[in-house]
Amino acid sequence: MKVSPTPVHIRVPAEVDTRMRAFLVNACHPAVRFRMQRALSVMPRPTDALDRVKRYFGGKGPALAEVNAANLVVRECDRFCPGISEWLRVTGYANEPLMIAAFATWAEHPVDYSNAPQKVQ
Repeated sequence: MKVSPTPVHIRVPAEVDTRMRAFLVNACHPAVRFRMQRALSVMPRPTDALDRVKRYFGGKGPALAEVNAANLVVRECDRFCPGISEWLRVTGYANEPLMIAAFATWAEHPVDYSNAPQKVQ
């Protein structure tokens, strides 16, 4: 059996996609919004993500500190918008260099979630 070299496209329901994108843009610090919108405007390409990450961050890829910071923000987002980490993975945004950079910048500009609206359903 032959396996197609082209990536399989996962379809995410439009309402879920819209909700996740809105959460990311509205939940981040205002200083990070432009980076987040720019990251979301890119169509993730999983087939060459590693090469693009290396080019974007130079050398071997993002520093471990950037990746750890981004992961902490994603985990915090998952508390307020359950399923966001899965959506990032399924859509390919989890490995998108602009998204990694946006989350790393978000980590530098923390948001006070104590006054956050109710969890996104």
